[in-house]
Amino acid sequence: MGLGEPSLPKATTPAKKKKGSAWAQGKPRTLLEFVHLRDWSNVKYIKDLELTDLEVHMILTSADVAPRTAGSLNARDRRDADEMLKDMPVKHRYEAYAIYMNQVSAKTLLVWDSPAMRRWTDEAYTLARAVNPVHFAFEKGYVMAADYEPVLQRDASSLEAFTDLFLYLMLVKGSGYVMKTYRPNAKALLPKPKTVKIGARPIAASAIKKGMKIDPTKVRVYRGGKEFELTPNQIRWANKPGKIIKTTHGASLNTDPGATIMQKLGAYRVQTIPKELMIIQRGPKNITHFEIVPSTTALEKLQCSGW
Repeated sequence: MGLGEPSLPKATTPAKKKKGSAWAQGKPRTLLEFVHLRDWSNVKYIKDLELTDLEVHMILTSADVAPRTAGSLNARDRRDADEMLKDMPVKHRYEAYAIYMNQVSAKTLLVWDSPAMRRWTDEAYTLARAVNPVHFAFEKGYVMAADYEPVLQRDASSLEAFTDLFLYLMLVKGSGYVMKTYRPNAKALLPKPKTVKIGARPIAASAIKKGMKIDPTKVRVYRGGKEFELTPNQIRWANKPGKIIKTTHGASLNTDPGATIMQKLGAYRVQTIPKELMIIQRGPKNITHFEIVPSTTALEKLQCSGW
C-alpha cells in the first residue's frame, strides 16, 4: 500500500466584514464606543452593547442601584426566571437571571443618561411649559433675573428670555383677540327647530274647574245644533232691558260631544270666537257645561256706546 502525498493545510484568508453586521455599519459594540456617540442614533444601538460585569457594576453603583444577586430576587423575579430559563439547572437559573436583569438595568440607565434622551426630555418639558402661561412667565422671569434655567439646569440668556416672554404674551393676547372677534355664533350654526302647530285637544272632566275659562283653539268645545242664535232666556240684562248686558250668561256649549243635547241636535265644534267674547264654565251640576259670554272688554264697549 503506497503512501500518498502529505496533505497540506489550506491557506486561510482573513474574515471579511459582513455588510449587514453591526461592526461594519459602525454601530457601537462596547461601552467606550457608546459614550463617545453624541447623536440621536446612540439610543437605538443600546441593545447591541456588550457590557462586562465590571461595567454593569460600575453603571449601577454610580446611580445608587444595588446589583441583583441570586439571593436578592423576589418571588416575582423567581417566577419569571422559572419561565424564561426552565431548561437551565435550578442551581444556576437564578444567578443567570440576576445577571440578565443587571444588564437590562444598566442599559436602561445608559439610555436615560444619554445626550439624545436628555435633549428629548428637555424638548418635551419646554413644550409642556409653553402650554401653561403662568408657568412659562414664572420661569422666564427667573431666567431674566438669574441667567439660569432652574429646571433644565443650564445657563440661559436674560435677553433671550425677555424676547421669548414678550413674543409669548403677544401670541396669547393676539390669539384671544382673534378668537373673540371672529368667534362664530353657535346659535346660527344650529339647525332651526321645526315649529309644530298643535291643534285643540279634548279635555277630561276631572281637569275642569268651576268658572274655568277655555280657548277654543286649544280645547275642544262643541255646540248642540248648527244654530248660534241667542234665545231671550240666554240673555241677562244688568239694568233695564236693552241697556247693559250681563257677562254671566250666553249660548250653551259642552266639552263632551257625547252629552245628551249633543246626541239630540248633533255636536258641532266651535273653533274660534271673536275677541269680545269668552267661553267660561257654568253650572254646579254639569262640569262640562260652558257658555259663550261677553268679555269685560266687550261690556265696557257696550257701556260706552250706550247700547
